[in-house]
Amino acid sequence: MAASQPARAIPAAPLRAPCRSPVRPIPDHRPLVTSQALAGKRAGPDGKLSEEEERARLEGTDAFKELVSLSRRQSVNRPQKAEDLSFRQRPVFEDCFPGSEKCWKEVQHNGEVLRVPFRRVHLTDNNGHFDLYDTSGPQGVDPRVGLPKLRTSWVAKREQDSVCTQMFYARQGTITEEMAYVAAREGMDVEFVRSEVARGRAIIPANRKHLELEPTIIGRKFLTKINANIGNSAVSSSIEEEVEKLQWSAIWGADTLMDLSTGVNIHETREWIMRNSPIPIGTVPIYQTLEKANGVVEDITWELFRETLIEQAEQGVDYWTIHAGVRLQFIHLTANRITGIVSRGGSIHAKLASLSTQRTLRTSTGMTSWTSAVNMIYHCPSGTGSGQAASLTRMTKPSLLNSRHKGS
Repeated sequence: MAASQPARAIPAAPLRAPCRSPVRPIPDHRPLVTSQALAGKRAGPDGKLSEEEERARLEGTDAFKELVSLSRRQSVNRPQKAEDLSFRQRPVFEDCFPGSEKCWKEVQHNGEVLRVPFRRVHLTDNNGHFDLYDTSGPQGVDPRVGLPKLRTSWVAKREQDSVCTQMFYARQGTITEEMAYVAAREGMDVEFVRSEVARGRAIIPANRKHLELEPTIIGRKFLTKINANIGNSAVSSSIEEEVEKLQWSAIWGADTLMDLSTGVNIHETREWIMRNSPIPIGTVPIYQTLEKANGVVEDITWELFRETLIEQAEQGVDYWTIHAGVRLQFIHLTANRITGIVSRGGSIHAKLASLSTQRTLRTSTGMTSWTSAVNMIYHCPSGTGSGQAASLTRMTKPSLLNSRHKGS
């Protein structure tokens, strides 16, 4: 058990830009210095205003534009050219785990050798070693080149299949390379893995367009998985920073990662993340849909949402969070909550439902959008196949679906 840590002082709340999503901002009951009260007031000896004075100044201006202008980093609103990117050295395995070494176990499957990584921890005083699950991915790779495409030959064998989800193969009695890979990682019998996937009690989020992926499995009978969240914003961050966040997340043990980017340059940022990720990548598609609608929730349509799903699937996104549980008849219950609907995606869907008499987005033929989305993912012959149908139906974070811990 980790030693208890001293309580940390809670920092003062930062200045916030106006929120573009329909989530109500948290009320701030602290007394504010008004801009009128500051009239004629000079800055301090160092030329800087106090926090209260700065808050008051921003109240009289467009705080969002002010924060953008103050940002020292490149705004994600400007496209970045690949030749202009400047990546820092990625985290080094040996520096992060000086008492460990990265090892691989070899597994034979259908005439192919699968190399499954693990971390071997050496104990002091020659007391032996023990092995741990490893998510760090290939080391020493230039982000401009991207990770090796581990699954190229695996996916090529199924190229002509009309349905290519892991659940489909499991129910056909077929053990895929992904199933054999995760069985070795988990220390489980491969037939048990196939059985759990076939029954819908476990998923392997593995889009066939994400060839760099080292597959993982999520389910009640398997090791607990940890999800990490990253993403750019409309104010700050860059492609280099998002790739670096991914690298640190993977080396410190994140099993899956969600790109929650909300800036304008979402597609290109996600492409760099996908090509450098050894772990499954997820998104909240309504975020990018809202950006395509220029931040106007009223302009979101099923066709725009569907376009976003296909775009992300073609890039290799392995799983989605879709807030399909928002029901029109319950939205009024959130009206008097101090924080409103905390979930950004949930609040967007709630506003969509409130703007019409329909409970969810609907297609032009009247089919509910969620039914249409599941059908599209299951039958689409492009990148929407492997792994995503199961991921859509669960609509929760991977870390909430497991009970058995994988160690640390």
